[in-house]
Amino acid sequence: MTRKSYLILILILVSAALFVWGAKRQAALVNIDMCSTDQSAYMQDAKNLSQTNFRFVTGRNRMPAYPSIMALFYHDGMPDEEYFALGK
Repeated sequence: MTRKSYLILILILVSAALFVWGAKRQAALVNIDMCSTDQSAYMQDAKNLSQTNFRFVTGRNRMPAYPSIMALFYHDGMPDEEYFALGK
């Protein structure tokens, strides 16, 4: 590998580490209440997607990827608190 390749690899690793650190900090300090913003609406969309085998049409004004990914992890009877923690 060339010196430039090593620098790019180091930059990618540092960026990934900072991203993970920031995401964990966000989950612990900012995103602590599922009712404070539209988190519960995203959770409900994900539940509806899961329960209808992805036939549910979500609101067009929301990002569709997050509820679609979260729907893969939802199972019937899962408490909202557990589902919220999983989503964080």
